[in-house]
Amino acid sequence: MITKLYTSEEINAVFNANINKKLFFNKVAIDSREVSNRGIFFAIKGENDDGHRYVKAVLKNKNNLSITSKGPKNQRSIRTKNTLEYLRNLASYARQRSEAKIIAITGSCGKTSLKNLLNSSLSKVGKTHCSPKSFNNHYGVPYSLANLSSDNKYGIFELGMSSKGEIDNLVNLVRPHIAIITNIGPAHLENFKNIYGICKAKAEIMNGISQNGAIILNKDDKFFYSLKSIADKKNIKILTFGFSKSDIQIRKSSAKVFFKINNKIINFKINNFNKSYLYNIAATLCVHYYLNHNINLLK
Repeated sequence: MITKLYTSEEINAVFNANINKKLFFNKVAIDSREVSNRGIFFAIKGENDDGHRYVKAVLKNKNNLSITSKGPKNQRSIRTKNTLEYLRNLASYARQRSEAKIIAITGSCGKTSLKNLLNSSLSKVGKTHCSPKSFNNHYGVPYSLANLSSDNKYGIFELGMSSKGEIDNLVNLVRPHIAIITNIGPAHLENFKNIYGICKAKAEIMNGISQNGAIILNKDDKFFYSLKSIADKKNIKILTFGFSKSDIQIRKSSAKVFFKINNKIINFKINNFNKSYLYNIAATLCVHYYLNHNINLLK
């Protein structure tokens, strides 16, 4: 059975368009090389290239649709002044129709590896969608969200930033049920007065958490209490992980590692004792713990 990501009726409603009603689409792309059949290609002009150069090639397949800011307007090409804005509009629609549990991740390092670990573990529970590679900016996040299918049970999105306000812009599009801040470090310090400025910028992820959602924080991070204070003021539920006493506590002996979860000791077979990897496992367990999953099934 072919999964329909979008019907023509949905596209017409989102963009107030009039495309061929017989069409349906199973892929949204900002790279023309990703479009083969039944794709929606957003022609975005970037710093180094202009997607409009590839519209003609995309439309050689009669099942494809293009979103452009120049060129002809017809039943397979929708015109708009701002194609990125239209991509965000489609992403917003995808989020609105979705019943999936949405997880958003930010932090100075470890975002992509945690996202991949969560994708692997949540896929054991239900159909999971996650942002590809490190697609975490103002192009990558709406692109990733627009590819969220209506039948996904979980969606995982990575949110990056280099300056103040960027995460706020992204998280209000994603609107996660669960947000994770892996850590606070000096990455992009050149754009801030000090590292506390980075902390506040990362904390913007709390601005878009859904009602009754949760923030997952690293208890060992030196900015934990600063982040906790922000979460408390917003009345957001906090889950913690780390080697310190926390909801998911990492316990390590000479050749073994285990996790204390709700005062119960859970052993996992782990071959990698790298500290950052253990943090990622603990953060992953936090997500499953919050979602009331049977942790033993993840072993």
